[in-house]
This record gives sequence, structure tokens and C-alpha cells, in this order.
Amino acid sequence: MLIASMCSHDMRPLLESKRVLLFVGEDASETLANYLKSHRQAIYPTHFVSLWYPDEHPATHGCVKIINDSTTKVSQKVDELQKSIRSHYDRIEDNEWCNIYQSGKRPLRVLGCTSRFTSFLQYCMRDLLAGFKEMGHETLMHIEESDISRATLLDLLTTVDEFKPDLIIYIDHLRGEYPYLPKNVPFVNWIQDMLPSIIRPNLPALGKYDFTFSFSKTWKNDLGRTAFYHSHPIYFLPVGINTNTYRPLENVKKSIDVLYVSHIVDPTLTLQPLRDMSVEFIPNEQESDLLENNVLSLEQLILCYLFMIKVLDNTLMDDLENYSPTSLASRRAFAKRTLDRAQIPQTDELVSYFSVAKRVNHDLHRAFKARPIAPLLSSGVNIRVYGNNWEKYPEFESVASGPAKNGDELNELSNMARICLNNSPGTSLHMRAVEIMGSKSFMLSRNIRNDLSPITDYFPEHEIALFNNEIDILEKVKFYLENDELREKTAAKNHRRALELFGYSTIASSIKQTIVERLCIP
Repeated sequence: MLIASMCSHDMRPLLESKRVLLFVGEDASETLANYLKSHRQAIYPTHFVSLWYPDEHPATHGCVKIINDSTTKVSQKVDELQKSIRSHYDRIEDNEWCNIYQSGKRPLRVLGCTSRFTSFLQYCMRDLLAGFKEMGHETLMHIEESDISRATLLDLLTTVDEFKPDLIIYIDHLRGEYPYLPKNVPFVNWIQDMLPSIIRPNLPALGKYDFTFSFSKTWKNDLGRTAFYHSHPIYFLPVGINTNTYRPLENVKKSIDVLYVSHIVDPTLTLQPLRDMSVEFIPNEQESDLLENNVLSLEQLILCYLFMIKVLDNTLMDDLENYSPTSLASRRAFAKRTLDRAQIPQTDELVSYFSVAKRVNHDLHRAFKARPIAPLLSSGVNIRVYGNNWEKYPEFESVASGPAKNGDELNELSNMARICLNNSPGTSLHMRAVEIMGSKSFMLSRNIRNDLSPITDYFPEHEIALFNNEIDILEKVKFYLENDELREKTAAKNHRRALELFGYSTIASSIKQTIVERLCIP
């Protein structure tokens, strides 16, 4: 937030720009809330200049007029842009789209829209656009200008009007969320997360220019059975490799035995405070509601958690999947057993709570990330761990190296490692997996029982290294560290196949071909 101590004509250029909106008065937060509510489909400012003075104070003189004049100008500009965009796209019919996509007379103009406030989606979009560029197409990414700004409706419409894309791509967002975009330009939604807005969208029906892709075959099938997607095809599209970034490096010394790159959840959000008294237990929103409504006492809540900890901590990783949030029947049975042991009545409210409790979900996520590391560390394996929050766990503080920057830094680290772990909780065909294979490094991947997108769909189990749990991983690591030739041969073979399957030009070509087949082939 940008805070100004006065409002004068010196501020007029700032206020009249598309980037800033000024709120005046003592209760700026209420003003802001009312503004956003009334402008839901209109102007979303990127910076807020707030004056902490009453309206009648001399320092506010002229500010309201400047604000009103500025917002009026922006609204008028938005209207002009929408008319200009409609005039361009309304004349394009199916036969012209087919000509644009098939003739090869000019490159496609591909617009990717994302946010710098989500690292994975930002890099995924960057790499996908690199794939289109490698095919010879013209690309543009719409993203916030800096870490203290945000993209606005005016920004987006200006970009569309100037660039005139032939294809608009979002990740985890449907066209219906953007009613101001042209309805007859091919629009791709690449699903990377099963968000409520994806599972149960309250939006207009998908049209013939809407193309939905999912990185998970499981999600593709599940969504295809819902009413919203039932009559609309969903296509499978795996994550890919940016071969310009993730590649083998010559003359890099193998100085790390095992490399693990992954964020871990903050321990305060998990059951860790009940294992480690140095971590403060702070009730989350769900727990506070239960306590404030006297559904159960703090002592009863903690007792239930302690019973759950005893079960979870004595269960191997591969069996922990029985307690994952997706295994709702198993989780409900677990909740009932826990309440029974704590001698607390099994009300519907409590069974439902413990079946989906956020703290338990976070703790399972922590377990899947941390369990493979602990036995390697205690056995003296030279392991380095990169990602957020590892330093907050005393047992991992000695190997916690902070976050690794996506791109050249991460590629170099992969090249330095004899073994790179691929251990995402839900899917083995993860972005990290293709990055490792792209760097021609050896990958040891967890064999996930309920895998959302199994890597074994593309690599036979005898051609890829897999581990099952925290006992198995130690044996596998020791074996592969002692067999350099096998490790290097396996890495080289997987590298060749990964480039064929997951190069982003292949991924981009698949999107283009899907659009052509639907719009242009009877």
C-alpha cells in the first residue's frame, strides 16, 4: 500500500494513471471494501493511497474530485477497449479460425495469463509459452509488473486489444470468470489444481471455443462425470520440460549424494506442536469455532489429536495414504475410532470435522514430505534439502538450505546430485520429475498408491527407480549410490524418453492440434 501524507496537483499524474486509486477518510478499509463490492466487474486498483484525515480536513481538499475524475476516465477507457475488442473478434468465424490455425501464413499469437504470486503456475505458464515460441509462434505473458502491484481489468483489456491473441491460456481459470473477454477466441483452461471454482463452477456453460485440459487423468475422468463438464470434452495434458532451462551441464562435479527440492508446511499448522513443545499450538479457524461453540473442550480436542498422532506416527508412508483427505470413507472410520478412544460421543459434527480437519491434512502433507528424509539423515547420507520452512523443524535444520530459485539455479543443483528425489504427495508425474529428467539427472521417485498422474504410465517400472516408504528408500539410496554405471545409464535413458514426451513444444503442439481437430475436422 502506498500512503500519501497530502493530496495535491502533484499527485494528479499518479492518480490518473491506471495503476493507482486513492481512498480518503479515516475508515479507508470500509471505503475499500465498499468500492470492491460495487466494482466487481470493473476497475480493480493495484495500489491504494490512503489519507488518514477526516473528509473536511484541509489536507483532503480536492482529492475526491481527482478520484472521481480519474475513475470516470478509466471506466470510459474500459468501455472503449471492450468495443474495440468486439469489433475485431466479432467478424471472425469458424472458417477463418481454421485458416489462422492451419494455413501457416503467419504465426499464432498466444497470450498466457498468470500471476507472479503463485510460483508454480507462473513458471508453468512461462515454460508453456516457451514451447509455443519454439514452434515459431508469437507469445506474450500477462502478469503483474512487480511484487507490489496487481493486474487490473484495464491492463488485461489493453493487452488483448493491442496483441489481438489467437489463443488465450489460463491455468485453473475458466472463461466464464472473465465475461469481458471475447467469447469466440479459443480459450484454454489447463487444470493444475482441483479448486472449488473448477469442481463446482457457478458459471455459464462451456462453449465450442472453450478447451479444458487436465494434468491428471484421474481428475479428467472425475470432472467428466460432473454436470458442468459432462457434455464437454476434457483432454489430458501433462506438465512438460523447458529444455532451454533444464538440461545436462558438462564439467559439473557430483558433490551431493541426495537432493530434495520441495516446500514443507509450517509446523504450527500441523500436529507438530503436540510432538514438540517448543512449537506453539495456536487454534486455527476450524478449531476456534468448535471451542467457541462448546462443541468440545480444548482438552478433548488435544486428546483426540494425540490419539491420531499415535496411529499416524506408527504407520509407514505407503499405508498413510489410507488416511489421506481423498480417502473419505477411511478418514470417517478413523475419526469414529478416535472419538471412541477419547470417550467422546460420535456426533455428525465431530465425525465430519475430524474427517476433513485441516490440521490433520497439513500433518499428512508434512509426513509425506519429511518421512523419506529422516532415515537418510540419520544414516549419514550427504543430503541437501531446499524449500520453505524446513529450517523450522529441528531435525532438518542442519540440511535446510532455503528455497532454490526455479530455473538455472535449480538445474545446476540437479546436475550436482547423484540422486534427485521426486516426492510430491499426490502425483509422481510432477513438474519436479520432468525437471530432473530434463537435466539428465538420476531420479528416485515415490511409488504413490493413489497416483493422480502416474509416471509409470510413460516409463515401465523396470526402467525407472521407485521407492515405497521410509524403510525402502534407505535401501534404494544405498544401492544406487554404489552403482554409478547403472545410475547414469538409467538417467540417460529416461532423459531421452522425457524429451520426446514432455518437451514443451510437444505440449504446445498437442494444444494446437486439439483446437484444430475440434474446430476444423468434421
